[in-house]
Amino acid sequence: MLGYKNIPSASNGLEGFEMAEKTHFDLILMDIQMPVMDGYTALERIMSSPLTGQPCVVALTANADMVSQTVILRESN
Repeated sequence: MLGYKNIPSASNGLEGFEMAEKTHFDLILMDIQMPVMDGYTALERIMSSPLTGQPCVVALTANADMVSQTVILRESN
């Protein structure tokens, strides 16, 4: 990715949450539909954990409906 090497990635929401608690990330790109733990739950846990440092989380989804947008905005506050 344009000069960046070793960009961490998670295979599911639980793995992403655990990574966020172990490593300080300034930015997390979070897919909402993931196995094991969905992005909504992972986002909630990341934002409520004192170990994550409150990173900026960008929620990504193929669902562009208003319900999905509303839930993400509610969960992010």
